[in-house]
Amino acid sequence: MNTRDFLPSLSGDVAVKVYFQSVYRIFFIPSRAVVILALLFLVSIFWVLSGKSFFIEKKLDNSSVQNCILSAHEFFALQKEKVLSFYCEKYKVKDVRRLSDYQKLELSKALSDLYITSLLPFLEVPMHVYYFLVDTTQVNKIQTALMEQMKYNIPASVTLAQAAIETSYGRKVIGNNYFGIKAKTQKNNQFLTQEFFTEKELQQNRHRVLRYKKVRHDLYECTVQDRFEIYATAWESFRARSEYLTQNPRYASLFEKKNFHYSIWAEKLGSVHRGGLGYATNPNYGNLMKELIERYAWYLLDF
Repeated sequence: MNTRDFLPSLSGDVAVKVYFQSVYRIFFIPSRAVVILALLFLVSIFWVLSGKSFFIEKKLDNSSVQNCILSAHEFFALQKEKVLSFYCEKYKVKDVRRLSDYQKLELSKALSDLYITSLLPFLEVPMHVYYFLVDTTQVNKIQTALMEQMKYNIPASVTLAQAAIETSYGRKVIGNNYFGIKAKTQKNNQFLTQEFFTEKELQQNRHRVLRYKKVRHDLYECTVQDRFEIYATAWESFRARSEYLTQNPRYASLFEKKNFHYSIWAEKLGSVHRGGLGYATNPNYGNLMKELIERYAWYLLDF
């Protein structure tokens, strides 16, 4: 049977044209609509799944970062113990504090490099703090803090925290003095500094107070003129501070073995107004030290 038998009595060319237009409308137009709808459906499914995937990936990313930081802490602690054991075996000593000064310098350099390469990159460290830790132009601060720890039993974390606070991360260093140690004579030039005094202390120090404001009912923040020690090198200020702490009877309790912990040192070096021994007068000094030590994982340098 010929297809022309289904067509009305039209001229041949017109009949064929009408026939194919009808077939096109019946089959192709709905098919295209179906394809479009199918595509839209697939796109919507992809969008939903990709949205969920995004949130899952985001959660996984955050979780991975936390796990990575945790792993970095654990890795450093593990490697530190290996380094300490290696040096004890290498030089046949039971305690690294029995090493010679040269051997301690070698060990402290190894631990300093380990901290900078294996832990510091995984911490959220502002650029000025990072520069403070890695810059060795004046002194290798981490290495020196570790040296002083082995020689004087002063936690390296505490040394770094104090140096950071007293110099605003190395940006305000007067005469290579990293620890705000006051001058013993009147020969040194005077500089402005901040102190916190009670009303009685304010009256006793009135001659050197330039201005003050009340910050608590019994405490004043004062801008004072004071003289600070000047050192030939930054390293000398680290050593002078160690000797100052070990030779001053006020801090004798800190060197009891049971007190070798950064939190105890931070509290005791704080203001007498907060139960400290008075290295600083700022009532928040101890808390600020602990905050820095924990934020930058300096406590992992203590042993």
